[in-house]
Amino acid sequence: MHLQAIANYTHELEQFNQLIDMSNELNILMLQGESGSGKSHFISHCLKLAKELPSAHVKLENGGESVTTLFNVMGSKVGRQHLPLFSEAISGLVGESLAEEADAMWQIKLRRYLRQIGKTADLPTKLAHFQVLTDSWFADSLNFPTPLIVAIDTYEKRSTEFDNWIRDEFLYGIAHSNNIKVLLGGQSLPDTDPEWEAFVSSLQLKGVSDPQDWLAWGEEVGLDLPSADVIMGICMALKGNPSAIVQTLEASAGSSPQDGESSTSTPEQSGKSSTYQMRKRIRENMIDAFSLSEIKDLCFDLDIDYENLPDHSHKPGLARELVGYLGRNGRLDEFVGIVQEERPEYEWA
Repeated sequence: MHLQAIANYTHELEQFNQLIDMSNELNILMLQGESGSGKSHFISHCLKLAKELPSAHVKLENGGESVTTLFNVMGSKVGRQHLPLFSEAISGLVGESLAEEADAMWQIKLRRYLRQIGKTADLPTKLAHFQVLTDSWFADSLNFPTPLIVAIDTYEKRSTEFDNWIRDEFLYGIAHSNNIKVLLGGQSLPDTDPEWEAFVSSLQLKGVSDPQDWLAWGEEVGLDLPSADVIMGICMALKGNPSAIVQTLEASAGSSPQDGESSTSTPEQSGKSSTYQMRKRIRENMIDAFSLSEIKDLCFDLDIDYENLPDHSHKPGLARELVGYLGRNGRLDEFVGIVQEERPEYEWA
């Protein structure tokens, strides 16, 4: 899905702007909504809007992401030089020095040592270790030169361990921190605690149901969409679910005209149809010709941070979002030239 499809979340974007306003006491923004309501895309959109600030983005997957996973992602974004107490705490827990390592080796050992701490079998010991990591992290955060945005998505997939730590330790620390802001999205969210609920704003995302938003989106991505009345019916049937609406509109684009409408295409409509067919061909070729890892390598070669693209952990999603990004930024021709050399057996242009 493309960012234009969430352009009507005006109030939510205002809340995000308040979140990153350092003069505001709002430190936690929670976004709740059913699957397909646009939470993940909204979070990615917000991080793009605040690209001048460092951000740590974690998408929980089936409870597999642990407390130490989040610490690793946050640490890699902040950097060794700004985490002296955190580095010292890890060194003390694992019995090996970390603080004096060069940046690249520090990140490698950070991941390894945190994984080691996370595998502690004794639960009371593990929780005590998490407490040490949390306290040292927030002590270092007092001196961060630039505020950090922490985005946690698909919270409904969190583990019980992660849920307890978030509620009892992490969000309490965030509420009293001036240098860390949290954006939290999911079908379900942690229960608020009196210790930090005054620093929280909670919003409900209900999807995108205005046909004009979808017509604007179609204009941007080059799709020849049906009339506003038809789109209204689609939105009502799909309850504003952006992901499902995108699939339906993409499938209906270029279909037979409605009764009473002319079947003659204008040059502008023909141009849109041609753009749609080209993007569709590029997207399908990418999925067929490249692995997920290879598409990520292409992003690196093009100086595109694929982690900022929605749905980047799945090949079809990354291919779709990359084509949309390239189209919006006028770089499709550049991309076609690269993949034509990589996979000449495919028709790209």
